[in-house]
Amino acid sequence: MLANKIDELEQRQKQDQLEKLHTMLKNILSPQADINIQTSDILDKPDLNREDMLTLKKLSSEQLKLSDNALEIKKKLDAEKSQTFSWMLGSIRDDMQTSAKLLAGPTSKDEADYIQEVQADIIRKGRELLAALKNEMNNRKPLQAEGQGQEMEEDDKLISLYAELKMAKTLQEEIISRTAALKKELLKDPDNPDPAVNALLQRLASEQGHLAEMIKELTKLIKEKRTKHQKP
Repeated sequence: MLANKIDELEQRQKQDQLEKLHTMLKNILSPQADINIQTSDILDKPDLNREDMLTLKKLSSEQLKLSDNALEIKKKLDAEKSQTFSWMLGSIRDDMQTSAKLLAGPTSKDEADYIQEVQADIIRKGRELLAALKNEMNNRKPLQAEGQGQEMEEDDKLISLYAELKMAKTLQEEIISRTAALKKELLKDPDNPDPAVNALLQRLASEQGHLAEMIKELTKLIKEKRTKHQKP
């Protein structure tokens, strides 16, 4: 009975921590969506005037502030020794800084396309992370019976290894799919490759490499954990 009470308290504390992270991330994505819309409205114009350029610089400043907020969330995930979730926040922050840098200077047509792709990635990754955090909150519900959710009981981390691995594999599958689609796009005009598409392919290749290493490491940790549990 006492053990169940202690477990219930610990799971509620983890739920509260996850909920705070979820709220912090949600508070970033809302203004990010506004930045994306304003950016698109301006960069889709055939010609930019002085007012447009000033607005882009303002958006650049706002983007940098959001990247600082993303760093705060990443620090919290780092403190919990998260791998995939923390890496994903780092990727979102890197995208925000890339967006801010390009918005601050003269923007060519190729850069305009690339900026909007990067900004779209911020929202896509952020929403996936929100869903994963929500799912982990639900998984942290207090256990009702002895032996229930045994794997969760053994994992004292805020983000379970299983959730980390699941997220990494999901991201890997998406990158493989996006890479294939972008390469197909390049084949439409191989003599005049789109610089924005090439830049995106380079980013995806780098992310794929990082994810492959994480999946390997997480798989190893989970295997070691199961082996340890099976020992008498």
